[in-house]
Amino acid sequence: MTSQTAASSEQIIQLLEQLSVLNSTFTYSDFVIRMEQVLAALIDSHDFSIAAEENGECRLLHSTRLRGVADRLTPPAVDCAPIVASLEAGGNPALLRVEDQMVPVNDAWRLGAGGQAIGYLMFHDEALKSDDVPQQILEELRRAVSIAFFKITDRRRSEEMLDGYQAKLSAINEVGELLGTLDLSVLLTKLMELSLYVVNGQVGSIVLEKDDVCESCIEWGLPPEMIDCLQTQDGIPVYKRVMETGEPELILNFSASSDYRVEGIDVQVGSYLCVPLIAQNGTLGAINLVNPGEEDASFSELDRDILMTIGGLAATSISNAMLHEDSLEKERYQQSLEIARTIQKNLFPSSAPTFAGFDVAWSSESCDETGGDYVDFMVQDENRLITVVGDVSGHGIGAALLMASARAGLRASLGAGSRDLSEVISALNDQLEQDMELDRFMTMFVTAVDKTTGTLEFVNAGHDSPFLYRASSGEVEEFPSTGMPLGIFAPNNFELGETLSMQPGDVLLITTDGVWEVNGGPDGEMMGKDHLREIFSRHVDEPAEQIAASILADVGEYTEGRPARDDVTIVVIRAIAGDAPAS
Repeated sequence: MTSQTAASSEQIIQLLEQLSVLNSTFTYSDFVIRMEQVLAALIDSHDFSIAAEENGECRLLHSTRLRGVADRLTPPAVDCAPIVASLEAGGNPALLRVEDQMVPVNDAWRLGAGGQAIGYLMFHDEALKSDDVPQQILEELRRAVSIAFFKITDRRRSEEMLDGYQAKLSAINEVGELLGTLDLSVLLTKLMELSLYVVNGQVGSIVLEKDDVCESCIEWGLPPEMIDCLQTQDGIPVYKRVMETGEPELILNFSASSDYRVEGIDVQVGSYLCVPLIAQNGTLGAINLVNPGEEDASFSELDRDILMTIGGLAATSISNAMLHEDSLEKERYQQSLEIARTIQKNLFPSSAPTFAGFDVAWSSESCDETGGDYVDFMVQDENRLITVVGDVSGHGIGAALLMASARAGLRASLGAGSRDLSEVISALNDQLEQDMELDRFMTMFVTAVDKTTGTLEFVNAGHDSPFLYRASSGEVEEFPSTGMPLGIFAPNNFELGETLSMQPGDVLLITTDGVWEVNGGPDGEMMGKDHLREIFSRHVDEPAEQIAASILADVGEYTEGRPARDDVTIVVIRAIAGDAPAS
């Protein structure tokens, strides 16, 4: 470049005017438009190109020679650095290659170096070599162009960052709006969507702890078997450690880190961000976000902090939604129990049967909404009273369903006129063995009293031994078992017990073990069968209904109001004089 003369006052004024034009640029499009005006006015240059390099990629922004190419929506990529380096080293004119076209470059300016953006101003004419352009003008112009370029790139970068912050803030506001949402599924889906959007995550999942078990409730490309494989070196899944410590984990290159490992699967994991969901009642779960490949953008500390904020806001809503869901589930369960209780209540006798020569009373209370105790009465041929007391192991809806099944089977057999109790119970056992689970069974005592003969037949399928008070001797007898509980083995034969007789004043007491297996006293000692015998013996002279009430009252006094742990059932059959059984 030749030496130029000193700038005149007129040129200085013109320079200042044109530099003010450059200072008013705010975008790349403003920059290239004003450059045409400034270069033409100051150095009489009309043939040039402008390129900008950001994030390692250089693209052509403007070219007087290649307007159609440079003005495309996506400008073409170019390599300007070798051109500028060659010219600054005093080399011959270089060539700017743009796709399949080449344009000669006589001079070029690198508009700064380093930072996140570099600009290139390339001259295709020889304006810079003219002796008419003072060196002072060129130096001030080059400095002003560089300042304008950097002002634009900084402004652009700030605007992009601001847009990113605004987008993140908007997402946080959206989470805030979800605080009133009680639909857990909707809440978790929206939270997953916002979390991935805010930090530019590729795949993710949300894990919640329910009943001490971690469940993957939402999984967008990150299944539970995958997050279980992302572990610390001591074999703990990262999300579980986050839930234990309450501290987030940000791993920029998971697969390459010596502190972590991918166990059980052969995949490369890039960055991994996991934050806890902490509410007032403790840690509810965790948000997991993964960018799988090394080429994917890594999460930043800012992403971690923002996601922690989002998780903190969402955790309160999640806790409320979980409580609401539990409440609805309990409400549905209670409604189902109430329906089951009503149905079961309707299966019990509405009152004690009226049977000449006998005074009959019964009572049954479940320790839950539904129970497994069973009471039924049937009169055959007007002279034969069938009484059934059963006890299904356990209680609740399952026991109630088995009780209903047993009732249906018995009534079908007895209603058809079957008189052999051993055959009836054997057939019922075969039916229940098919219906019952392995850990279930049913005990049952079935008796038939004939009012014409006063005889008593019975089958005792592993049931609690009933008491028979003999008025003539004042003794209390017990009924032996004649077979195993129902539903354990099939086929299984049940023998008929010894035929007995009942005389006026004799009293039969049939109970389930829930009556005497109650606890009382300062040490919570079980009442026991002997104590029940004593209570029964004190009330044998009372009417049947009073005997049942007195026994229940004495049992209640023993337990001092403690709630029953099992169903309680009592049946009392008392032989009376007058239209009494034959002696």
